[in-house]
Amino acid sequence: MHINNEAIFGTKNTDSLYGTNNSKFLQNTFGDANIYGGLDGSIFDDEINKNKFQTDTSSQAIFNAACSGSAVDNEPDTKFKALLDFVDKNSDVINKKINGGESFIPEEIPADEEEPEENLKEEQKETIPEKPSLPDDFDISRFSELFKKTEPEIPEPENTEPENQIEEDAGKFDINSEIEESCQGLIGDCWLLAGLNSLSTTENGKQIIKDSITNNGDGTYTVRFKGISEICECEVLDTALESADALGIYSKGDKDVLLVELGVETLLDAIKKGEVTLPDDAPELLYNKEGNPLDGGYPANMVYLLTGKNMEYKNILDKDSKLLKEEELENFYNNDLESFYTRFEQNPDNSCGCLHILGNKNNDVVVKDIYGNDTKLTKAGNNHSFSVKSVDENTVTLVNPWDSSEEVTIEKSVIKEHVLGYEYLEV
Repeated sequence: MHINNEAIFGTKNTDSLYGTNNSKFLQNTFGDANIYGGLDGSIFDDEINKNKFQTDTSSQAIFNAACSGSAVDNEPDTKFKALLDFVDKNSDVINKKINGGESFIPEEIPADEEEPEENLKEEQKETIPEKPSLPDDFDISRFSELFKKTEPEIPEPENTEPENQIEEDAGKFDINSEIEESCQGLIGDCWLLAGLNSLSTTENGKQIIKDSITNNGDGTYTVRFKGISEICECEVLDTALESADALGIYSKGDKDVLLVELGVETLLDAIKKGEVTLPDDAPELLYNKEGNPLDGGYPANMVYLLTGKNMEYKNILDKDSKLLKEEELENFYNNDLESFYTRFEQNPDNSCGCLHILGNKNNDVVVKDIYGNDTKLTKAGNNHSFSVKSVDENTVTLVNPWDSSEEVTIEKSVIKEHVLGYEYLEV
């Protein structure tokens, strides 16, 4: 199942190809760099039987110099010219041999007209060199492509976009599938942030998060919810992240956290509209039906969406949201809560858990940490969720979604006075 969150938020010039002779045709076919490499033998990698290519003593020296690199090494133009001169001298014979007796000259480039030999003066005739001929067994395969009639190759269009524009298209935000420091915004989604933070404290939890968040590399991101029957996926666009970031009501800091917020918001909106059906064993997902669906919930809901597993949840209220009777209340403090602490203390590498703090109708809940500093646990009229970082014999270290970069260590006895409940899962 896939949900999109948009509802919420030049040809080569023929003359330059052929040039005025076959030398330029050779040059434009292979390019200078490959020809220079060829002067050291790379275009004759199977040696092409150099003896067959030699036609007479005058061209043999040129050819040998070109192939062996015996020309001056720091003058590639000299070596290049040597090879091209050799090809030029044999171009007529090579043309005829490849094209079945027909010497090919591009139509748009007229061949130079030669003055008839009979009109030349006697002294001029003596200086005309005899055109070389090629042996019958001459291996011309390596040069056949140079002289065949071919259409000019049209180059691939170059990418003219600035380099930084290409990088932007791959995504404007650093989404690395890891949960790092964040601060809760104006939305009441401490449950979501606490659930994420609690998963991120274990190696298995980190892997679950990594498997749930994907940067698609094209300006879109995918959040996968394993807790939905068909493993629901929500796609979030770069523009949606940018808009949400600018609003100031969502979390600040790590953009992976912001991405999950938008993904969950999209999912809850789809659930509210009846577009997504939850499995029978799913926990009750609380959301504000009139406002933002992220307002209100439990960390267990967030953990379930990513893992498909239910956390153990116990609190001091009965099914009618009334305080437990005294005997039940003592059982919660002395057995249930202590069992929660013990499991965390004995198995810290695989424990994912949160504590809920009961708010006061009229006043902020402020306590002392182990160093004597005032620590606000929640604001007046609101309950609040913390992820548990560690537990020892007498204290609990908590991470506050208001600012996950800050940890606070509090005595268990102090927490007992204000705890509403706990959630625990071994991952």
